[in-house]
Amino acid sequence: MSKRISKMLFSKERVELALIDDAEKKIDNINDELKRGQVILQQAAIKAENAFDSAETQIKSAQADLDKIERAAKDLGIDIPNAAQIKKSLDSAISNQKRLKRQAEEASKI
Repeated sequence: MSKRISKMLFSKERVELALIDDAEKKIDNINDELKRGQVILQQAAIKAENAFDSAETQIKSAQADLDKIERAAKDLGIDIPNAAQIKKSLDSAISNQKRLKRQAEEASKI
């Protein structure tokens, strides 16, 4: 084989190796971005869990307040016109809080 053909083959191999190196670097960058995204998601999920815990505390307080209001109204023999709507809204908030907290807990496990 002549020197010229030999140099061409060697040059071609270098180009192929450079392409392989470029592909490996891209894969490393992709994996770094995926890890970064995972950390961001976990941090956001933890913040969301904290918010849902706070909402749960507020829900319990609102339930206690509503119970007091209902007892007081019963003792006074009066009806509270929007008590049913308030209770329905509170029940909806409880359902949403539980659902969202489960989702946040799952996201934080990623």
